[in-house]
Amino acid sequence: MYISYSTRIIKRRILPFPGKVLVDKGEFVSPDTVILRINYSPRRLFFFNVAERFGVPANTIGRFLLKKVGESVKFGEVVLRKKEFLEIKQIESPVDGFIEKIDLKSGMVIIREILREPEPPVVLDIGNLFPGGPKKLRDYLLKKEGDKVDYGEVIAGISVLPGVPFYTKKLLSPCAGQITSIDYRNKKIYIKKDAAVVEIKSNYWGRVAEVIPSHGVILHISGYILEGTYGIGEIAWGKLKRRDEAEPGDIMFLEYLSSEDIEAVISKKPRGIIVGSINYSNINILSQHNIVTIVIEGFGQRNLSPEYENLLKRCLSNNIIISGTTQLRAGVVRPEIIIPSSEEFYQIKKTDNEYKVIW
Repeated sequence: MYISYSTRIIKRRILPFPGKVLVDKGEFVSPDTVILRINYSPRRLFFFNVAERFGVPANTIGRFLLKKVGESVKFGEVVLRKKEFLEIKQIESPVDGFIEKIDLKSGMVIIREILREPEPPVVLDIGNLFPGGPKKLRDYLLKKEGDKVDYGEVIAGISVLPGVPFYTKKLLSPCAGQITSIDYRNKKIYIKKDAAVVEIKSNYWGRVAEVIPSHGVILHISGYILEGTYGIGEIAWGKLKRRDEAEPGDIMFLEYLSSEDIEAVISKKPRGIIVGSINYSNINILSQHNIVTIVIEGFGQRNLSPEYENLLKRCLSNNIIISGTTQLRAGVVRPEIIIPSSEEFYQIKKTDNEYKVIW
């Protein structure tokens, strides 16, 4: 385990599917900032080589399935889970769909996306925004029937000067789709939304250092990295609070979490938990409630190291980010806590013996 301060923590938010990047180089983002929007067609097939990912014989993958063939699954729902003493591996559905096939010879599981029912068109009533009759309305429109529109794109506007894209009044598209018809008499515009839209968030506070066209961004963050021993879940962010001060959506900090306290902690509905130590039986309970958890020292009741305790106490009521991703085999991945800050804010002493500094 270690604590480090870095002026350039690098996080990549890049996907293999092309979409539209919504932020610019140099822009500062928060975890809720949508950085990439992807439109995709329905009824795709998704193949998962469960035997390879779980490291098990192909004919045994059935025991890790939480769904049967033909059963429906939701986007983000866990469909396969493998538990070991210090490791939980799971596969989540990337779409709303159903389990189409379980192949015990190849160790593959196939999920097919469900065709959604056609959504009703989006109707924009522009009668109150633009005066005049049908002929005048045509002068305000910047789009015509059949045109594609994106989120926030100007559909109609009253410009300051002809040909100048500055408007005293404007109508923005509330969705991505296609203008199917324009009712000039009743001053209504009908937009057919794209079949499916996925929005990817930043997950971090930081600066956009590089834009990868159509695929995502590389973020730079300044702050402290604290490494944990074990974690569950993926990414969570929020204010760091003590148990008695925590509110729903916060990250809760406890030196020790006992079995007697677990229900009271869950009732607080934290987005994440940082504990010095914990009883191992509580890990599964927190996992079932989808609470991202970082264990710093280990299982059983243990003393929290003074360096970790002092830094976390000084971070109370400040924003932090936690990642529970843990891999204990080849290519070890430890859970981590990121405290966005300047070095001067915490005034933490660093020496080569105490901390490993990442540049």
